[in-house]
Amino acid sequence: MGEAVEQQEGGGAKQTFKELFAGAAGGVAQVLIGQPFDIVKVRLQTTTRYTGALDGATQILKHEGPLAFYKGSLTPLVGIGACVSSIFFSETVTRRTSIVVGSQIWKATSLGFIVVSTSVPRYSPFVSFFKQNEL
Repeated sequence: MGEAVEQQEGGGAKQTFKELFAGAAGGVAQVLIGQPFDIVKVRLQTTTRYTGALDGATQILKHEGPLAFYKGSLTPLVGIGACVSSIFFSETVTRRTSIVVGSQIWKATSLGFIVVSTSVPRYSPFVSFFKQNEL
């Protein structure tokens, strides 16, 4: 099995910036769209005031206003924006320089490794915080 390294053209600082910006924008959009649903879900899980998701959303909007759906969204904006940005960047780097060994499995494996290695450190402080509070 001979290994060859395939280099694709189109790298550079401008392309890297585009990838990082697109990933950050995607992560921010993900939070802005998903945060209201998450707020309603958490409220339904932690209280018995609401009869369902629609009732919960209606009461939150009526009593607390539209900004209540975005309480606590700064941390997810930064964290998910950075995570998705690193995923976009990692995917493009993997596509630019990939190890070809007869199939695309090495490309997928290297991308998975890069994504996991960039995502896990973001969650580790939260995991240690929750484990400390379980005691």
